[in-house]
Amino acid sequence: MILEIIKRKVMTRLVSIREATENYLGPLCPRIHKKLSEIPIYARNEKFEVECGLSKKHVVNLLNSSCSCRKWDLLGIPCKHAISCMQLLTVLACERHGTHSSSFD
Repeated sequence: MILEIIKRKVMTRLVSIREATENYLGPLCPRIHKKLSEIPIYARNEKFEVECGLSKKHVVNLLNSSCSCRKWDLLGIPCKHAISCMQLLTVLACERHGTHSSSFD
């Protein structure tokens, strides 16, 4: 009886997730897109300031592969702040060379 209830809830959830993904047209899922939507501000020497929320700011140094949130330093994998900076550099480089693609929008 309890297993049947759990099975129904899981199946209902899977169907709702499938329907939501069929309606989404972007290249990234909404959750990842929200994480990467922070807009970095270029400072100098490959350093960026990224606003994360109302009062949080992080400094990303792409030359040293570090971020003030320390996730990149500790894990060795770029954090969401660093990826936002890399994405901005890619878009700027493409615009500069006239190869801007709609995939960056």
